[in-house]
Amino acid sequence: MPSVPSARFSRRDAAPAAAMVLLVGMAALASGPWTFDAVDGAELSLAGSRLEIAHPPGYPLLLLLLRLDGASTYAGHRVLTSVMAGLAAAAVYGAVRSFRHGPASSAGAALLVTLAPPVLGQLKLLEVHGLSLLLCSLALMLRRRPAGAYMLGLAVFGGHPASVLLLPAFLGRRGKISWLALALLPATLLLYVPLRAGDSTLLHYTSPGGFGHWLSYMGLYGGRLAGPAAGRLAQLLGALGPVFGSAAAMLLMLGRPGGWRLPLSAGLVLLFVVSYDVRDLYAYWWLALLPLAPWLAGGLARIRRASGSHLPAAAVVTAGAVAGLAGAWSPGDRAARTVAADMARGAGPGGVYCTVGHQTFYAAYLLEAEDLRPDLVPADLYGNLFGLKLASPAGHLPDSLGGRPIYATRGWRSLPLHGLLFTVDPPGLPWGAYDVFRLRPQTDDPLARDQLAECWLRRALAEEGDDRDRAFAAAESLASTCETRERVSTLRDD
Repeated sequence: MPSVPSARFSRRDAAPAAAMVLLVGMAALASGPWTFDAVDGAELSLAGSRLEIAHPPGYPLLLLLLRLDGASTYAGHRVLTSVMAGLAAAAVYGAVRSFRHGPASSAGAALLVTLAPPVLGQLKLLEVHGLSLLLCSLALMLRRRPAGAYMLGLAVFGGHPASVLLLPAFLGRRGKISWLALALLPATLLLYVPLRAGDSTLLHYTSPGGFGHWLSYMGLYGGRLAGPAAGRLAQLLGALGPVFGSAAAMLLMLGRPGGWRLPLSAGLVLLFVVSYDVRDLYAYWWLALLPLAPWLAGGLARIRRASGSHLPAAAVVTAGAVAGLAGAWSPGDRAARTVAADMARGAGPGGVYCTVGHQTFYAAYLLEAEDLRPDLVPADLYGNLFGLKLASPAGHLPDSLGGRPIYATRGWRSLPLHGLLFTVDPPGLPWGAYDVFRLRPQTDDPLARDQLAECWLRRALAEEGDDRDRAFAAAESLASTCETRERVSTLRDD
């Protein structure tokens, strides 16, 4: 990192920054789905609309912003996150400029970072990563000022906790005690969870009412760190795509890192991600690319100097941006909603509809925001969200509750499979009435594709002959993770 003071911004920076807001904001808005995605969109939309509690660590700052925007639907909230995406691009531009790169190179690097396929793939959704990128970029831009410490703390406690991996970029700052105090000040946001959890009428995750419950809630995703895995690294690099990956690699070879702090941060991020056992590894690419942005800008500047023209550098940026937009383009993605709606439609009138995992959040959104199937009594397997726990300690489900039949989205060990649901009742819909089997997938999200594969797998188990083979073939083509592919193969061989 250069020891020179941060660059001063002038009026000539206003136009590139405004262009960042417009271009990236519009790209995020146009490329994303208009109904909830397969990851956290349904949950965050509901929790934000009513200031409730999301999964750990709760994301209080994002929920507050979602509440303030006044929207009550996923599509309405995504307008706000698209604006955040545009502002994040402008902040990345400002961060790169603070390393004394020119406006053109800084703008090119900002576009490459924010329109990278896996980054735009998050910015287009209702997710916390756009807000986190915005806060981290502001922290990097203001790193030599007290506000930089506060912004970093806000990114860690109000954005995503993984933002702490940018800490090496701030090593060696003067006034360490005051810097640390400012960085820790936003930790008070964590009080949101225990304070709001006292209201038992809220829909919230795991009911962390007491201090002990709160600690358990905060550590809910502990244990997912393991040793680095080559398969995760290959998956992570593959998410960049050949065009963008080649452009980024070329610029990094041509540019200069400008010190050890930022490359160290990027290296820590990559080490963390390949050691973290989650399906959406690519969601964290923004955190690795941000500290590399000045390096990318240096590569663009070198191309311009060597050619004597802005055109070659502009061609590299354009190729990367187009590849990112093409890789993230999925405005017609309705996979998660189609699966969730089909499952809800398959339940009989007045039944108890029992869900687990992401299907719980999808069901909550359909019942609360879209008023779909108001006759059903919602429950979830472990009482995490609806407060009605149905599973025994061994995980078994009863056939009915209070004379109402139970329809479960998952219950392999407890109930027979009828249609897409587990229940003792006959199926509520014939196979031809399910929308999911007529859906043309428009998503590369592994969780969404695995859910579609699961639907075809359940159909395959009920079919015979050629219909069975076709259903298994569809499940195999959609399965995106090793676990789902192995599951399909195992059940097909049985």
